[in-house]
Amino acid sequence: MFRKILAGVYERAHQAHLDKMVELIRRVPLPDPYVNGAVDLGTGDGLLADRLEDHLGFRNCFLNRYDKHPRPQTKNENVTECDFEVGIPLEDDSVDLVHANDVLEHVANVDVFAKEVKRILKPGCWALIGTENGSSWCNVFASAMGWQPFSTACMSRVVLSLGNPLSIHRWREYDGAQPVPHRMIFHYRGLKEFWEAHGFEVWRIIGTGYFPLPWKLGRWDPRHAHMLVAVIRKPKEKDDAPTC
Repeated sequence: MFRKILAGVYERAHQAHLDKMVELIRRVPLPDPYVNGAVDLGTGDGLLADRLEDHLGFRNCFLNRYDKHPRPQTKNENVTECDFEVGIPLEDDSVDLVHANDVLEHVANVDVFAKEVKRILKPGCWALIGTENGSSWCNVFASAMGWQPFSTACMSRVVLSLGNPLSIHRWREYDGAQPVPHRMIFHYRGLKEFWEAHGFEVWRIIGTGYFPLPWKLGRWDPRHAHMLVAVIRKPKEKDDAPTC
């Protein structure tokens, strides 16, 4: 029963995170004219992409590191399977905006992913990358108890969640329809320095959710928020480069 209550709190916090992603994307400056140059990496079930479709018109790629993951039920028909640890099938400097949410933690080779995001973005254009926060209060609490932090409990393809008795996926059998286990969990400073190391300008690291406390508190204390959003920009390489 207690896990069900926690699951409800988590879902509300996660929904608030998605709402924040939509708000941020709508505020990002786009080039004029804009010709459907936004890409959603890690489309998943397609629900978030559909929320943004009317505003941006996404071209979609989704991570194909799933055993039996169904095709996203999105109204955008241009969905391309690709492996982010190998490459993204788009041309250099061809994208006006990159969005990736709940993806980075599933990628084993995050350096390749970052290099590909930078390669496909036009100089001066933006990417919004949402991922779990290893220093969220719930993860800090779990670590203090000697448990696996919530964000790293999904580590096996045998059972979805191990080492944390409060995990909402506790002892659920992995059936191949879920994303691959979490490979890399970032913390506030690590996420910032990671994108800086790859040559991005980091405008801001924004916190969303404050599980299990009221989600709005994440705005004021991003270092312990449930989710982090890196708002990053590919620098202009030369004065005459196309820019957002």
